[in-house]
Amino acid sequence: MAKTSKFKSSLFFIVFLYGCMSPMNSNAQESTSFFSGFGFEIGGGYNQLFWSATNADGSTTSFNRTAFSFMPSARIHYQFSIFKKTTLYTFTGYNEFGGHSKLEQSTVILIEDVRYQDQLKFRNLEAGLIGLYNISDLRFGIGAKGNYRIGLEHRYYYENHPQRLDGWRSDDVSYYFNNLSVDVGIRLEYPIFRNILLASEGWFGITDLSKEEHNMFVRENHFRLMVGYRF
Repeated sequence: MAKTSKFKSSLFFIVFLYGCMSPMNSNAQESTSFFSGFGFEIGGGYNQLFWSATNADGSTTSFNRTAFSFMPSARIHYQFSIFKKTTLYTFTGYNEFGGHSKLEQSTVILIEDVRYQDQLKFRNLEAGLIGLYNISDLRFGIGAKGNYRIGLEHRYYYENHPQRLDGWRSDDVSYYFNNLSVDVGIRLEYPIFRNILLASEGWFGITDLSKEEHNMFVRENHFRLMVGYRF
């Protein structure tokens, strides 16, 4: 319960900042348009999931999923200046992260020719903020965001299963995981044509995705390439 409360507080803080700081620009400087500073972005990228479990004898087993996988993102954002070369970028949207494993010999069914792989996909609503520093048209900076899980998909695949259960199947593993998580990240953006921008981001999970009672530690990283339009 304490860990869940901490997650809720972190997400509430980020969302609160997003809601409170967005209107500040209207009082700080004149705007040529009501929509000035608003924008939207779409994109996606590579994901990593690091999973370790504590066994009954105290040893640890890892089930990392770092094979290449592409998952999408979409968001709206608002950016405004706070100092001469510094801007604040706030955003909210939809994001997926998780991980894929490689097709390898099964560690559960100990028969030589049985091969296994799986995929986990977390579907999230996200909100966060990033402080950006301007060098000419280039902007880069660091920030944080909170994720609220709205869905989870787990798919697994067998080859040469002894009970002929080959192919892709799915099951429900949502009871293992918390709904809330927090990331810290970096962003780099550059306008490529008029109001169109290209951005890259790296996000690094700092909270355990798994529930404490399951004796696991699960953390994610995800890296995004985004294309957007800013008014």
